[in-house]
Amino acid sequence: MASVEYIQKRIAGKRAELEKLNKKMERVLKAKESNYELNNPYSYSDYDFRVTSRDIELAQKALAEYEAKLEEENNKAASRNVPAITEFLDRWEQNCIEFYTSEFDRYLEAYKEYKAEYSRINEELKAFGYRARWDKADPNYAAYHELEEVDDKQRKRFRQAWTHVTQFIGHEKSYDEYMRHVVAEEKKRKYDFILDRVCSIVGTITDASNLSVGAKGDLNGYIIGTDGTASVKTIGAGGYSIQCFHHRTLIHKMK
Repeated sequence: MASVEYIQKRIAGKRAELEKLNKKMERVLKAKESNYELNNPYSYSDYDFRVTSRDIELAQKALAEYEAKLEEENNKAASRNVPAITEFLDRWEQNCIEFYTSEFDRYLEAYKEYKAEYSRINEELKAFGYRARWDKADPNYAAYHELEEVDDKQRKRFRQAWTHVTQFIGHEKSYDEYMRHVVAEEKKRKYDFILDRVCSIVGTITDASNLSVGAKGDLNGYIIGTDGTASVKTIGAGGYSIQCFHHRTLIHKMK
């Protein structure tokens, strides 16, 4: 999502661009009055008139879009810092940190077992001999490839089972630091998603006092804004096997 500062810079840039284009158009029109025979030091032609007209139209359109986006972001900024939403996401963030921290410890133990089993299988494969891998006539050929298939399946199962942990490993930052960074960024996205959805229904929030966080960390109630009222309901969603428990927030316009 573009920041207000970024949008403001884009608006300033488009306004400066439009100012240059309008000045150019003044020169083109002045030359056009005499069919480009007088007041035409830049050798303008109808081509320059058409291109400059097009560029002005595009710049005006882009400026209008940026200005509309800025108004939208300002409306959302006016609706920020809703205590219930902040509390809801603070709890979510803490739950995620606790979950991924404990899962990392479990992962380290599981990795030790996995490596031990991997080493055992690797030693057995070596014992079969080099020919067992390539020579179908070798008496150990079938056993070699059966064991190799077991090893492949084991590695795939391990990777799939611990993707939620390994996604935070192998970066410049430590596991804990990178995990907290990713969770914090996701928290921001969730906040913006909730605000985007709410503000698209109610406009600028004027009353969020009927929004509260339940004992299970769920966000429920309704929000009143300049353009209407929206209901907010949170349902829990536990992922398959080892995924972190998460919330799904449903927001609908109230009649």
